[in-house]
Amino acid sequence: MIEIHQNAAPEPELLKMVREMYYKGFRFALDNFRLSEAWSNFLPYVTIIKFDIQALTPEQIARFIRDNNISNRKLLAEKVETREQFTLYKEMGFQRFQGYFYGEPEMIKTRKLPEQQMFILQLLNEVVSANPDMRKIEELISRDVAITYKLMRYVNNIKYKINHHANADVLPFRNILYFLGLSELRRFIAILAVTHSSEPAVTELFNYSLACGRFCEMAVAQTGASVDENDAFIAGLFSRLDIILSVPMAVLLEQITVPVIVREALLNRSGTLGALLDLYEGYEQNHWQGVTQGMKQLNMSEAQVQQLFLEAVEWGDRII
Repeated sequence: MIEIHQNAAPEPELLKMVREMYYKGFRFALDNFRLSEAWSNFLPYVTIIKFDIQALTPEQIARFIRDNNISNRKLLAEKVETREQFTLYKEMGFQRFQGYFYGEPEMIKTRKLPEQQMFILQLLNEVVSANPDMRKIEELISRDVAITYKLMRYVNNIKYKINHHANADVLPFRNILYFLGLSELRRFIAILAVTHSSEPAVTELFNYSLACGRFCEMAVAQTGASVDENDAFIAGLFSRLDIILSVPMAVLLEQITVPVIVREALLNRSGTLGALLDLYEGYEQNHWQGVTQGMKQLNMSEAQVQQLFLEAVEWGDRII
């Protein structure tokens, strides 16, 4: 995905270049543009359209969407700061959101998690224990039909990675757990902990968390740091778990078991994993000064970060 920057001018030369690249297979995102007729010529070649909701009114945005018939594009609302803004633009057909609303959750006062969330964390603690009890894990998963369904979907999405010739669809449920293996089962339960919520205001964070986990997992190998890729994945995946569950991160980490390096990254943004979390967040939020500093710290190029970011977002969109 190539971003047409907000400072670009909608000149004929740019339109010609975008059109030629589009027909060669490139895809474009239009970022914070002015609602002018000149930009309308670019819309047939744009996949994602970003609107700065602080600079434009809902009426202006709705009129532009209607007049240009772009409701079938991926619409992204930037600078979402309140739950009301999220709800409004969700109802207008927006699929993606960015802004401080996702960084400042309304925390619950109790130190106890709701029963369903405790169940998920119980399952997570079981699979990360030194000696996991597969029968107990099977029993826990089979209690919830939604979890069982997600497990089957996950197996279908990643079975090529395990065995190209295996047919997971005909395996008994217990055998599916062994088919996955402990490493992939841990990965699935970690993903489940992030995505097993029906609260509309946090569902957009599912994609963020999944993509962040995948980004950190792929990027850590390119930094040269001696950090386990699984730890990098968990750090990225859990980076917004406090917001999703509305529980302070420090309280949350008292109830689940994660490696020390992951804990420090989540609490203090320290070490290589903390730097990767900051890099992903900065890139996702277009904070380019911080991105530049992060790339320098991690010895990564802009081309590397862009490619990993796009691959991670695509992976997050399809995995669950």
